[in-house]
This record gives sequence, structure tokens and C-alpha cells, in this order.
Amino acid sequence: MNSRKDYLTRKADSVSDYTIKRCSRCRKEKPVAMFSVETSNKDGRNYSCKECVSKYKSERWRRLHPEKVVEYLPNDMKRCSKCRKVQPTDEFSPHKAMPDGKQPRCKACRRQDRRRQYAANPESIRRQVKAYQGANPETMKAVRLRRKARKLALPDNLTSQDWLRCLEYWCYCCAVCGGQLRDLFGNVEPHADHWIPLSYKGGDNPGTVPENMICLCNSCNLSKHDKPAEDWLIDRFGKKKAAIILKRIETYFAWAKEQCG
Repeated sequence: MNSRKDYLTRKADSVSDYTIKRCSRCRKEKPVAMFSVETSNKDGRNYSCKECVSKYKSERWRRLHPEKVVEYLPNDMKRCSKCRKVQPTDEFSPHKAMPDGKQPRCKACRRQDRRRQYAANPESIRRQVKAYQGANPETMKAVRLRRKARKLALPDNLTSQDWLRCLEYWCYCCAVCGGQLRDLFGNVEPHADHWIPLSYKGGDNPGTVPENMICLCNSCNLSKHDKPAEDWLIDRFGKKKAAIILKRIETYFAWAKEQCG
């Protein structure tokens, strides 16, 4: 025995003696089969096509249940939780505790929040910043080095982990002369040197990146200053020893590039 739905479908098909119908929403002419059965209407079909009805129901559900809406964005895009703007992931600072490894708020919103907090409690913020700088000297060193490159519009992706990796690779010794970088109290006071100086005007200046940063002692760093590395090594140690040192440092740069890649 046929069901009532089959009966209504046959009835609608018998009523509609045409194959094309105009949708009341999108105003497009479509085959009758793309309109749901509606026996209360004169022609036995819904006024809106199935696609428009589905879209309307989806939008209505999103309005009624915004907390359940799952937004699918490209991997290189993210929506800020404060300003609600979709931006590239580069505009979000790293955050290890988050599932995607990025802060929920963009950098611009976080800057605004910090300025507002500083205006409300300047002394408290100063104490917190000073305590953080004292507890994380290597992080602050990387920040200062990145800032120098950023002012010159050069690459600046050196992190505190990259700098600590450099110190551990050279066993907290000068990469050129091998002198200890620790003092009598165990404190490390190395000089972070740009092997290719930031003052170099060539178009291939690497900037502040792990494969261009080296740890030097005070004497070597002040002696090198912004001279080309190869010329400085030859003037100070001679051609034979300079070639050995240069090869050793180039090997480190290749290793540092592999670690970052």
C-alpha cells in the first residue's frame, strides 16, 4: 500500500503541468523537481527552491545558536576574539597553551589592552616589566637584536631559543678565539655579533637570523665591529688560521639553518 507521501507527490505532479518554475527568493527559473512538494499551494510545489530553503534554515539556525557555529578558515587565517576580524596568522603572537599555537587576540588588540593597562597602573606595569627583563636576559637580548634589524627593514626571526642554542653549540666560549664567556661568578656575558654586519648595504644582507648570529667575547666583538668577517679574520689571525675559523663558523651556520628549518 502506498504511503500518504507518495500520494501527495503524485497529486502534485498531476497538478503541475509544467517543468520550469521561478523561485520566489533567488528569482531564478529552475526545474520543478528542485522545488519541494507543498499540496497547500495551487501548483503543488513550494514557492522557494530547495537550495534557498536550505540556505534560509542554515542562516536561521546560525542566528539562534551562535555558540554552536563552527567557522572553517584557511590554515593561514584566523579570527581575532576581540575585534572579530579575520587576519593572517602572522598577526597573532605565539602561545604554546593554545590548540593552534597562537594567541586568541591579534597583536593590535593586545597592544591596545597593554596601553590601557599601563595608563591605569603605570607603576605596577613598570615593576612587572623590570622583573621580567631581569629574569629573562636572553629573551630581552633577542628582542633588542630583532629591533635593530626591523628598523633597517631586514629579516628578524631570531628567538631566545636560537640564541641559547648558539651558546650551547659553542660551549659558552667565543666562536673565534675560544675564550670563556663566563666570569668568576658563573654569569654569561657574551656579545651577539652579526657575522654579516647590519651596516652592509648589499641586497643579500641576511639580517638578524640564526644563521647570521654568532657569540663572541668582548675583545673579538669590539675588534671586528662592522668589518667584513673574512678580512677581519685575515688581519687578526693570518690567512691559514682565518681559513680554519671561517670553515668552523660556516659549518655552524649550516647546522643552525637545519635546526630552524
